[in-house]
This record gives sequence, C-alpha cells and structure tokens, in this order.
Amino acid sequence: MPGGGRDGASTQRGVVGTEGVMKARQLIGSATYGPEALAALFKAFDDAWDQLAPKFGTDQLAIEAARLKLANIILSLADPNGNDPEQLKNAALRIMAIDDKA
Repeated sequence: MPGGGRDGASTQRGVVGTEGVMKARQLIGSATYGPEALAALFKAFDDAWDQLAPKFGTDQLAIEAARLKLANIILSLADPNGNDPEQLKNAALRIMAIDDKA
C-alpha cells in the first residue's frame, strides 16, 4: 500500500472496518501525482489523522466522514510542484479545527 501501508484498521483508538478506513487513502491514491508527491500526501494524511483520531472515538461513520474530509483537505492543499508533509499536515489540522468551531 502507498504511504507505508498504514491501514489504521486496528489501533488504540478502536477498531474500524477496513473498507471505511480505505476510502480516504484510495481517494489520495487516485490523485494524479507522482510517487514522491503521493508519499508526501500520504505522510501528511497519516500524521494528521494520528492527531485527530482520538476526537472521533469508535463511531465508524464519524471516523469515515472525518477521514474523507481530511483526505479532501490534503488534496486541496497539494502542490504539483512539491509538498512538505509537515506543512500539509499543519495546514490540514488548522482547517479541520476551524471547521469544528463553525
């Protein structure tokens, strides 16, 4: 699997069906970027999700919705000329936090 093979299906945050977890990663993987850019996008997504996941408990629908929202945010921030995973992660986390307050 791209991005280090992290499926997130079973973690300390609870168990989530693999199908729901995979949708967000499939969305990123289907983007038309080269391997290096995709690796950066996956890293940004995975690192951001590691910070966000505890907020969603074990509610599979909430987890899937949040992961898809995060994937879309990461893709909207992606730059075809290069992506710093840390900057993408931080920007995505800011956007998710703003949306939570709205």
